[in-house]
Amino acid sequence: MRIEALFVLMVLLAACRPNQPRASIVPKLPVTHENLEGYWSSKEGGLAEIRFSGDSIYFIEDGQAFSYSISSDSIRFDFEYATFFYRVELPGSDQLQMTSPHMTTTYQRVRENQNTDTQSVR
Repeated sequence: MRIEALFVLMVLLAACRPNQPRASIVPKLPVTHENLEGYWSSKEGGLAEIRFSGDSIYFIEDGQAFSYSISSDSIRFDFEYATFFYRVELPGSDQLQMTSPHMTTTYQRVRENQNTDTQSVR
């Protein structure tokens, strides 16, 4: 009985450490043009791969730009012969998850001052 009580006490003390960070719940941001605005990279610390500006999405490496529209938690953009839908979640102001029927890609926001002129779409 003493060993069990000592074990319970140790578990309680470990859970009450004052310097332990507490878990916080970050509410998801609504999917709006304003919340998507900016540069995004799928690689942590990497260069921007996509940019949202107004109602356009730019694929920086390909130099392609398309208008997109928002419907609830999804975005839609049209290529010449196909329409694409991505489910979008913004778990925080610096995170973006885009899900297609085949895969989910997580992006991190890239600050504009980290971008170079070679990344701009003309």
